[in-house]
Amino acid sequence: MKDRSYRRIQALGTVLLLIMSMIAGVSVAAAPTDTNTVTHIDSCTTITQPGRYVLTNDIENSQETTCLVIHSDDVILNGNGHRIDGVDAEPSTGILVEPTDAALSNVVIRDVVVTDWVTGIEFSMEVDNSTVKNTVVRSNLADGIALFFNSRDNRIVDNTASNNGNAGIRVDNAAENKLFDNTVIQNRVGLLIIESGGHVLQGNIAKRNDGDGIALLDFVSDTLVKDNTAERNSGDGVSLQSSSENRIKHNTIARNDGNGIALSEPFEPSENNIIARNVLTRNSDNGISLDGANNNTITRNTVQRNQNDGINLQLSRTNRITHNTVRRNGGDGVVLCRSDNNTLKRNTASNNSDNGFVLADANNNVLKRNTAVDNGGDPLVVRADSMGNQFINNTFES
Repeated sequence: MKDRSYRRIQALGTVLLLIMSMIAGVSVAAAPTDTNTVTHIDSCTTITQPGRYVLTNDIENSQETTCLVIHSDDVILNGNGHRIDGVDAEPSTGILVEPTDAALSNVVIRDVVVTDWVTGIEFSMEVDNSTVKNTVVRSNLADGIALFFNSRDNRIVDNTASNNGNAGIRVDNAAENKLFDNTVIQNRVGLLIIESGGHVLQGNIAKRNDGDGIALLDFVSDTLVKDNTAERNSGDGVSLQSSSENRIKHNTIARNDGNGIALSEPFEPSENNIIARNVLTRNSDNGISLDGANNNTITRNTVQRNQNDGINLQLSRTNRITHNTVRRNGGDGVVLCRSDNNTLKRNTASNNSDNGFVLADANNNVLKRNTAVDNGGDPLVVRADSMGNQFINNTFES
């Protein structure tokens, strides 16, 4: 993934901030007299006190390094539909939430359009229990929305992120965040989760991104990916790389240029994931691909009309492949290649262009009560280099 090439702004205290603001022309928002008072903002500023803040006009072609900085708990920033626009300067951030000492919490950013920065909206570190809602972040050089470094229990809801140079929404080394009902279109990656866990990604739409629609990279764990749509992305619909103990359920994954769902091992095997009740249709590679992925459960998925195989395992062991419907794929139904000690039970492979089930250099697997009918090749192919496999009560018809 692309490394961020910009430095974070570090607050140096109120006095220094005022001096810098005078030099740079950035104001410091006056503190509200009470929590019900609304402070109006019409230019780039720094918020240092709790309260309600409303943007009253568009900010166009700002050359500030950061336009709006929030250094306080209990802030509601309402963009009122206005735009905060930069000039693609590096480094730069449209809205930055950053603690000066202890962690910040209870910040709300809503109803604002953020364009032409390096990062649109950023929680820099240790921002907790905060919300980004109903924003539009587009045409930023790196990420549309980014949560970094121990930011926890935040809600990213109903946002649209498009045409950003890296991720539409990125969560990196941050835990237990919720990404609900966002639309990420034509970014490098749609939703990107890195080296963290405990997240929920639900109801999002990831379409026409240059890479993967949804990517869990580098030791992501205990994350639920549910009820999302990943369509027409140039990479995989959903990709798990060296990520374990996640649940991928009830997603619609279609017409991606790579695999529908891919589990792989760039650093360590992806293990103990549950891939259940997804619909994977018309992807250009395999419906479900496991490459160096062990002890996963692949169950009750509908895998159909993918250009290559329905379910393909390479160098993967002790997985449980059960109750899947695998039909009308352009290659084989289910393939085990150099994959040992897997259990395939009650799967149906039908009307695939090639074979129903294929074992190639695959040893000590158990196939029980599977059905293979009306495939273009053989119902079952076991290459001579496959040893010790068990076949129990299967229905294999040419």
